[in-house]
Amino acid sequence: MKTRRTIALCLEYPLGQMGGMEVLVQQLALGFPETIDLVLVSKDRSLAEVPIDYRHRFKAHFYWSPEDASPFVARTLVENLRQAGVDLVHFHLGGNYSWETHKFWHCPVFYCRRKKMPYLLTTHKVFPVLMGYSKPWRWVSSRVLLLAKAWLSRAIILRNTPLELTVSKHDAQAMKRIFPPWRTRFRHLYHSRLSLTNGLENAPTSPPRQKVILCAGTVCELKGHHVLLRAFTRIAPYYPDWTIELVGRRDEGPFQKELDRLIAALPNPKQIRYAGVISDFALLRDRFRTAAICVQPSLVEGLGLAIQEALSLGCPAIGSDVGGIPEMIKSGLNGLLVPANNVEALAAALNRLMGDDELRQKMGRAAPAEIQRLRMTREDMISQYLEIYDSLLAKAQAA
Repeated sequence: MKTRRTIALCLEYPLGQMGGMEVLVQQLALGFPETIDLVLVSKDRSLAEVPIDYRHRFKAHFYWSPEDASPFVARTLVENLRQAGVDLVHFHLGGNYSWETHKFWHCPVFYCRRKKMPYLLTTHKVFPVLMGYSKPWRWVSSRVLLLAKAWLSRAIILRNTPLELTVSKHDAQAMKRIFPPWRTRFRHLYHSRLSLTNGLENAPTSPPRQKVILCAGTVCELKGHHVLLRAFTRIAPYYPDWTIELVGRRDEGPFQKELDRLIAALPNPKQIRYAGVISDFALLRDRFRTAAICVQPSLVEGLGLAIQEALSLGCPAIGSDVGGIPEMIKSGLNGLLVPANNVEALAAALNRLMGDDELRQKMGRAAPAEIQRLRMTREDMISQYLEIYDSLLAKAQAA
């Protein structure tokens, strides 16, 4: 095996969009050794659109957008990667049917096998059975009919896929249930941007915590912000000195109008603050150090980086019992778990923590231990990927 390798990191979004998947791909790009040359495939039109902090790590870039997908576009992308000298292609999927895997003839993964290019998949979020492969506004009966086609297409991809990673144990088990003939292809690998040098073993003493509930993540329906605001509406009059801070990119449209309506209905709308996107990780960590509670009320989740980062800094968390969140929150010990999309349960959990300073402090002291135990660190993520790359390339050379 040659010492220098070229790896293609592939995602369907602009690298600077700052969703969880983009953040983790950024960490891989910066963390891999210089003996690995990187090629980026993304929705950025060119490397000039990639944030300057990461641009230098890529020797080439190819554009990909699912809106433009076709058999010709998919084959062309794979041929371009082959001509660029890529040794292994690493596809990052935002959902279990991303990268057009529900239409295999539109999917570059399918053509990698035909070109004998080694590859692997990382799926960052596993949707429920009837989601992720069809427009959400379709009738349920239509989605049921389309499911068979989507499942068979994904099965064709899986049949030739040596390994597919998920970001939580929950999602690995979910994929095994959805695609039982290929259950041995799935395993989990915890992802993180926490470093042993900045977050887990040497966390500085936190300053006094403010009466702030921090909710970090793209402001959209799947993240459950409407559930949070409805829950807060029920208890806000009893806590006039508390605020919710929303950190992340806002999805404009009908959902945002619904959130604005919920905020306007509060006795004091100023209790909700939009902080926007915080791309500087150090600044975001400062928010977690000073917030009293972190909340992630997701309806669907892969792992939950905000929960991971909050707990690592001693901030107790409330999270939905979906995805990998229950793998980090031990309810009653370092935070509270609530059923997804349950306004009453979330309101009760918020009321319990907001009204009990001693309980918050106790949970905050216990919070980092679980993240340490699970070894959710950037260093572990990168070292495991390097081992996987070596293994897949060795098998490809031996074939």
